[in-house]
Amino acid sequence: MVEKSSYKIIPIHFGMVYAFLLKGKNGRSIIIDCGIPGSNKNILEAMNKAGIEYKDVQLIIITHGHSDHMGSSYDLRKITGAKTVIHKFDLDIIKTGKNPKLHPTNAIGKVFSLFLGKTIKNFTTYDPEIIIEGEMPLYEFGFEGKIIETPGHTNGSISVALDDGNIFVGDLIMGGMLSKGKPNLPMYADSIEKTNDSIKKVISMSPKMIYCGHGGPFSLGEIEGLSESF
Repeated sequence: MVEKSSYKIIPIHFGMVYAFLLKGKNGRSIIIDCGIPGSNKNILEAMNKAGIEYKDVQLIIITHGHSDHMGSSYDLRKITGAKTVIHKFDLDIIKTGKNPKLHPTNAIGKVFSLFLGKTIKNFTTYDPEIIIEGEMPLYEFGFEGKIIETPGHTNGSISVALDDGNIFVGDLIMGGMLSKGKPNLPMYADSIEKTNDSIKKVISMSPKMIYCGHGGPFSLGEIEGLSESF
């Protein structure tokens, strides 16, 4: 493990969902997820405050194909010139502008699904520059680490695992919607079995800190044993 991070983590909270800016000391940056359509304004404000220029952004990584995580990706890629990365199994949402069918794992998820429209309002469809399957190293983009497959929440869910022990898991693990909360099963999952396997995969990597799209972050100790509770 790298003892000292060569980058700064800048969480951006949109009320119930997080995006993350990673500002590298080498002058290059990455955006992980980007909120619903229109959230690009919040991200650009965070970039300006952190001294990140548009040209500094190397990648926009979408952890999974749901509108609250990729809704502003078209606008951000147009403004920054960065390439967008998504797994091939979650590509359809960007190309069609429609959320996939949701599979609730609890009562709250069932209630929320009644209010979530299938068509994403104010979203411009496009073809992402990088469509991955398997792992993708991030070294050429200025960061020590890689994108890994962590399916379950969606079939194409991915996580960003950096060599210093920080990992960004999207909605593989979910905390509170308005607070840190406790680590738990995501509100929706295409496959609970795959979710369980992916959480075990994350735990086996002995991460230092786990950053989630909703709630968190969590230490390894907080998520150990989580997969056995499903």
